[in-house]
Amino acid sequence: MVWGKIVYEILLPLEVPGTVAYFDEEMVKVRELIFDEVKRIDERVIPLRLTIQPTDNPEERTIIRYSELDFNIGIEKSFFSLRNLKR
Repeated sequence: MVWGKIVYEILLPLEVPGTVAYFDEEMVKVRELIFDEVKRIDERVIPLRLTIQPTDNPEERTIIRYSELDFNIGIEKSFFSLRNLKR
């Protein structure tokens, strides 16, 4: 999909995403991604729920909700080697 325009809204002073609006090649808004349920976890402020919905049919939406996050899991640097990524 080629987007004509993508508009990001940032919530201040938290500096987290608020919404992302997606426009088609004719500059008609076709989809919106909404971030909410903002909480502080491990010294990071993040939205815990993401909702994406088409503008022409708002009843059809996908919701992603994080119930548990851990940022301090200690991944070794070698985990991201090209060899491991190809596996």
